[in-house]
Amino acid sequence: MLADRYGWRASFFLLGLAGLPVFLTIAFRLSETRSADQPVRDAAQGSWLVLLGNRSFLWLLAGFALGSFAMAGLLQWLPSHFGRTFGLTMGKAGTLFGLTYGIGAMAGMLLGGLGANRLMHRGTIWALWLAAMSYLLGGPLLIAALSVDSLGLALSLVALGTGLASAAYGPAFAMIQTIAEPSMRAKATAIAMLVSNLVGAGLGPLAVGLLSDAHGGGVDSLRFALLGLSPALIAPAFCYWRAAAAFTPVASNGAGVGR
Repeated sequence: MLADRYGWRASFFLLGLAGLPVFLTIAFRLSETRSADQPVRDAAQGSWLVLLGNRSFLWLLAGFALGSFAMAGLLQWLPSHFGRTFGLTMGKAGTLFGLTYGIGAMAGMLLGGLGANRLMHRGTIWALWLAAMSYLLGGPLLIAALSVDSLGLALSLVALGTGLASAAYGPAFAMIQTIAEPSMRAKATAIAMLVSNLVGAGLGPLAVGLLSDAHGGGVDSLRFALLGLSPALIAPAFCYWRAAAAFTPVASNGAGVGR
């Protein structure tokens, strides 16, 4: 809607300005407090080596990166695809996609978290299996959404596919906390977010744009480029399955190790 009225460049600036109040509040109103007896030092180098040598954690990182790569590419370019394919204005395409994607993602994350809580009572490994099944079921639905000629059916497939794929986030983040030692859990989460955003979200939209241009930039070039994400929509299922295969729970400190 902003892009329809003000253009896409101005829309980016407006969205960026919306974050300034949060930045100013954090910068000038919040202060970090430490207790006097809390040692201010990084974890030992050995903890880093143990974490980065954990095969289950590395497979989890691969799943995060590939999932973010595919989902970010879809998130950025699907509204344009709907506009070109179904003759929608940018505002209408963005509104329909935003509602569809938002409802699907919100429902999927909530249900994925609730499902993981229940299943992990049977065994911690169930969280990784749930994450794998989420992409195994959701990926094909998102691929199908790019292939149909009905707007209603495409939006329905996007909602279902997004919901299923988003259900992987809660279990995957829970497993990062389970795999890492207590002193490394914040760092493990930071590494996962870095890989997810830098490699995944940073390169996914770029790859779609490059593929679309390489295909000629015509009406169907964007559909072709988005379909090029198909392997990345399924690959996280394999990564999470491999993470499950490499995972061994350790009861003594609550962390897990990878074989």
